[in-house]
Amino acid sequence: MRRLAERLTQLDLLDQAAELLQHQIDHRLNGPYRSTLAARLAVIYLMDRKPAAALSVIGKTRLADLSFEVKRARNLLEARALSDLSRTDLALEVAGGESGPDVDRLAADIQWQGRRWRDAGETYERILGDRWKNPQPMSARERADVMRAAIAYSLSDEFLSLDRLRGKYGALLSNSADARAFQLVTSPSPERAAEFREYARDVARADTLAEFLEEYRKRYPDIPPPPRPPVPSQTPEAAATAPERNAATDGRPQTEGAATQPGGATQG
Repeated sequence: MRRLAERLTQLDLLDQAAELLQHQIDHRLNGPYRSTLAARLAVIYLMDRKPAAALSVIGKTRLADLSFEVKRARNLLEARALSDLSRTDLALEVAGGESGPDVDRLAADIQWQGRRWRDAGETYERILGDRWKNPQPMSARERADVMRAAIAYSLSDEFLSLDRLRGKYGALLSNSADARAFQLVTSPSPERAAEFREYARDVARADTLAEFLEEYRKRYPDIPPPPRPPVPSQTPEAAATAPERNAATDGRPQTEGAATQPGGATQG
């Protein structure tokens, strides 16, 4: 079912993919398997511009007994959904419980969407780190981070930060496709105010969702459920009653046939 949903997603049949996974979550799975598959469904809802549905499925499948990676993945998706719902403070709070470069970028995107311009500028600049010391041409992603930092500083009237950014990256961007735009943003003038506003408006409206999902899939291409604890050795008398005990404790309904794990394996 998971693989079929992935194929439907690739074909941009998002409603069908979501319906397939939602049925598994509602009727076929329990426990960690259900929570892990819910993360996949939340990704599809985000792709389909349904952050409320993504937030709902994460909330309804919350469990304490999940692996670190699964919990972290679900928190990132929850923070992104909250951001898309303009709940900026709560989104930053959820993301703040995690750490790593992808979390820093998510925080910058949340601040950007929430129009926290100064904070966004500082976070994008922090993501770049000491990149300005490297004379190699910058990648498209790096140039985009510089431009977002510059625009955020401009929109928050952080002129000292603009000067610092121009001193760091002016030479690196001088021969790039963003050279003129960088000069426009970091050297505002009354004569070019209209041009700046148009450019800043276009960049400010840029959607960061595709970038978030790309980074998310790189780290979490196929999160497996946590391993099951080993089954203790049994006496012949205990083994005779094992099927009944297992059916009650393994977290999966036994009356509807096989249930598919998020990793693709089938449980009999």
